[in-house]
Amino acid sequence: MRLNWLPVLLVGCLLAVLFAADKLFLRALLDEQWQQLKQAQLSTRMVDHTEALGVALSQRDDLMVRHWLKRLSRDEQVEDVWVISPTGEIEYAIDVHSEGQHFSVLPPQIGKELESWLRLPEHRLFPYAGEQKQLWFGDLTQTPMGMDGGALVISTYDLAAFSLTEQAYQNMQLVGFVFVSGTMLLISLFFHLTVTRRIALSIERLKRFARERVVVPVAKDFWRDLELLSQQMYAVFTQLLEQEASLKERNRLIQNTYDNIADGVFITDGHLQISYANQRAAEIFGYPAALELLGVNIETLIPEFPSRLLHNTQLDWSFQHPDGQKRQLRLRWDLSRHSVDQSNQFFVSDRSAEVKAELQLRRLVFHDNHSGLLNQAGLEEAWHSLSRVSAQGELWIMAAVGIDDLKDINLAFGLEISDSLTHYVASNLPKQTPRGGLCARLARDRFAFAYPLQQAQDDPEALCRRLVQHSHMRSMAVGNKAVRFSISCGYVRLLHTHGFGSALQRGLTALDVAQEQGKGEVCHLSDAQFQRFSDDNRCLLRLHNAISKRLLQLYIQPKLALANGQIVGGEALVRWQDEGKWVSPADFIPMAERADIIHYIDQYMIEAVCQLVARIRQRFGAMVLAVNVSAKYFGREEFRQYIRHTATKYQLQPGELEIEITEYSLLEISSGVRQSMSLLERLGIGLAIDDFGTGASNLSSLISLPINHVKIDKSFTEQLVGSGRGRYVVESIFAFSEPLGIRITAEGVETQAQREALDRLGCDYAQGFLFYRPMPAQKFVELMSEARQQEA
Repeated sequence: MRLNWLPVLLVGCLLAVLFAADKLFLRALLDEQWQQLKQAQLSTRMVDHTEALGVALSQRDDLMVRHWLKRLSRDEQVEDVWVISPTGEIEYAIDVHSEGQHFSVLPPQIGKELESWLRLPEHRLFPYAGEQKQLWFGDLTQTPMGMDGGALVISTYDLAAFSLTEQAYQNMQLVGFVFVSGTMLLISLFFHLTVTRRIALSIERLKRFARERVVVPVAKDFWRDLELLSQQMYAVFTQLLEQEASLKERNRLIQNTYDNIADGVFITDGHLQISYANQRAAEIFGYPAALELLGVNIETLIPEFPSRLLHNTQLDWSFQHPDGQKRQLRLRWDLSRHSVDQSNQFFVSDRSAEVKAELQLRRLVFHDNHSGLLNQAGLEEAWHSLSRVSAQGELWIMAAVGIDDLKDINLAFGLEISDSLTHYVASNLPKQTPRGGLCARLARDRFAFAYPLQQAQDDPEALCRRLVQHSHMRSMAVGNKAVRFSISCGYVRLLHTHGFGSALQRGLTALDVAQEQGKGEVCHLSDAQFQRFSDDNRCLLRLHNAISKRLLQLYIQPKLALANGQIVGGEALVRWQDEGKWVSPADFIPMAERADIIHYIDQYMIEAVCQLVARIRQRFGAMVLAVNVSAKYFGREEFRQYIRHTATKYQLQPGELEIEITEYSLLEISSGVRQSMSLLERLGIGLAIDDFGTGASNLSSLISLPINHVKIDKSFTEQLVGSGRGRYVVESIFAFSEPLGIRITAEGVETQAQREALDRLGCDYAQGFLFYRPMPAQKFVELMSEARQQEA
């Protein structure tokens, strides 16, 4: 026999061993494993069918149930199906003649198994009729729709499993033969290239030795070759053992890592079937052991799983756990390092606690703790979210609601009562808001709501009116107290694509206007009105800047004695040049009063006039200058401290300064007003009533208060000439002023006829365009200098 046939002999021996092993135990082992796998796959399909039936039954859709029975009979080739109600009645079956009867009509073995199963219902699959059939019991209470009870019984043929097992075995046998044959061919090639060739050489040397009778050199070479070959084989086997040990250690470390991480891990093959899973993954999906996940398709386990995997992607979904709780899970995978065998590694984590914490944090951030409504941040986020999905050009209403005089209610009844009131308004506001709208609490006494304007809905004006009327002067019982309150409302119409900040600003501006009009008012703010208010606010900011940087200017309108025409004093007027344009005092003075900064202008004017008085005193002697003080500031302690400090600082002499107030300051003479008047009298500062006759004149105040000067308004001066009734009013003023020793100044004298009329009435002083227009303080000083030179 030639040495080249030695590998062939080895191949024959191994094939004989393989056939013997197959006959003894391999075929039975493979059949058992394959049968278990088929039962697991059949159980999975039966669970899916049970859940599908549960959905159909929960919807009471008879047509859907019949369709499901037909599809089950066709696709799964089942023999019989019975749906048993909790009372034991057969509700549905493939054989409709058995419907409505008790399950005792079923075959005896099935009825016996069903009575045993009802004591402990659960999904179960077991062989029936001598292993030729499979009997499935499904518990309808475990379906996602949560049925009240009942069972699903399915009898199915499973004969195909054995034919599939036979085919699978034959395929495996063929693969084994191919593998062994290939291995033997490689061994043959190895022997041919190494051992056989070397043995052939040795034999050739022996033959040559026989011919030449040379023994020693040939033997040495032969044993040297054998030693070298054995060393090479030893090195190869040693390296293989080391690689095997390294691979086992690596697998052990990976297994240990997977078992100790907090996330679930599972690996799938190229068909997305799970080939490995750790215990944490089994716990997350509700399996008792990780081994039960093996062979499960990931698309069956996760219905939301994408059909096409992307690199560096994750999936978040809600999972119904077998314990009945819904859990928020996240699946992550990375395909950037794709393996040769197309296996994929997945990580799954339970984010239920994290999502719950995020929802709680989101509620704290975007909701008001007291009322439960959205806060301003929440309203802004909801506004932006709706902007992304709203139709182009859709109109929205942004409305602001405010509780009128809540601070007064708080002072009168206490913080607890006012909190109950705000809670009452907050709880009723969502009921009045149209469907699809947003409600929010912006501040303690302010709320807002927004909703899309639709043709079918009421006009927003009517809605706001109903809201206001519902609570107008309403009495709310809190304990044994009755609290009356009212609310006001302001709203605007705008596109939903409008910026949230601008929309809310417009709504709050409309509310401010409504509350300025009174209690329980409604105001719709148009774009033009809002633009005007915005301009006023910007103007107010510039006025703040002008006051702080002392950019206001002091003007003086000279006052003349009508008897000789000499300048005896002047009235201080404030002027403001904003961005190169003069702003009328009639515009910015009311603005300053509304913003409660008028006292800063009063202080600036008092300081500037006192400086001018001291300057004039040094050059020309004593002269009286008058300055206006607002009604709000006149009665404050702050005014009294300031006027006392300024008078001391500039060493004012009696009669050098005169304070002008309007008649409105005397409508309600408070103790503060009386203290201010008394202080002015002690300091030698005169007190005059400006624009006398235009307000609610209180003649008794002229008698009881230290007033020694009144100024007739320009509107009465204009009526001195002609047949107007104002002439008689002026004459009456002169009639009662002269006996009281009150001096009179006429304002707004513009014609010679008016001056002559005043001369006839015996008027003391006059000022107006007929004599001089208001001029800067420096020009007034120059005018006084010229007048003194002329007198000299």
